[in-house]
Amino acid sequence: MQTTTSSDNPPNCVKIVGWRATGIQEEYTASVYGSVNLSQPGNPFIFYENLTEQTVLNWIWNNGVDKTHSEQVINQQINNEIFPPVVTPELPWKQ
Repeated sequence: MQTTTSSDNPPNCVKIVGWRATGIQEEYTASVYGSVNLSQPGNPFIFYENLTEQTVLNWIWNNGVDKTHSEQVINQQINNEIFPPVVTPELPWKQ
């Protein structure tokens, strides 16, 4: 997370949250990532040292990141690893 400086009002206010969502199925892994710009401090304002993971996740989901879509993209990436939609077979004249 990126915050304002300690001399700003409010101090250490989170302005940018970088995030990554990862899915794992057996030996297959996929992820999506991004960042969210927060224009206003939360209401009520929560001091940085009192933030929880759930609070920050709520900021992400409430500021333009579609949780369901992100999960669908991760699942599709894993399915594409398990069942590749495009493959490269041996050339027929090399057999």
